[in-house]
Amino acid sequence: GAALEHLPPLEGMNLHAFRWDHALAFGRWLLKDEYPRNITVYLIEGACFDLGAPLSDAVAAQMETLARHLVRELSDSYDNIAG
Repeated sequence: GAALEHLPPLEGMNLHAFRWDHALAFGRWLLKDEYPRNITVYLIEGACFDLGAPLSDAVAAQMETLARHLVRELSDSYDNIAG
């Protein structure tokens, strides 16, 4: 949508600062005219970024919730296409 019209420039980007909007900008650059008009982005905010730190319970729970949601959504989409 409109929020994604002004993506960050790719110049000077490095993997240590690579964010979700950089991934979209890279996809737009790579795919050019084939870049999809509609993209859904799912974000889970991290809690701790210490080296070697495990996922927090809250982040792990949200990952499980999102995974279940995506399985349902993709299954429904497949059923609509196949059926």
